[in-house]
Amino acid sequence: MRNKITKRAVDRLSAGDILWDTELKGFVARKLSSGRTSYGLKYTDAKSGRQRWLALGLHGALTPDMARRRAQIERGRIADGIER
Repeated sequence: MRNKITKRAVDRLSAGDILWDTELKGFVARKLSSGRTSYGLKYTDAKSGRQRWLALGLHGALTPDMARRRAQIERGRIADGIER
């Protein structure tokens, strides 16, 4: 499903759901089977061309806006070729 990742949208997720952000490409919120929600970033590795996932943190420790900002920073690092 695609929508802006907000607290309200994250709170409505069911286990197994993935919410793709409409504002930042690759930024997602995933509701885990444990009931926790994880923020992540899906990107393509420039060297190998493979799809990669980067965990950004858990909902509660991060707000959606904090996670989106972290994703923006990481996308910049990836674009600059800085290894993770």
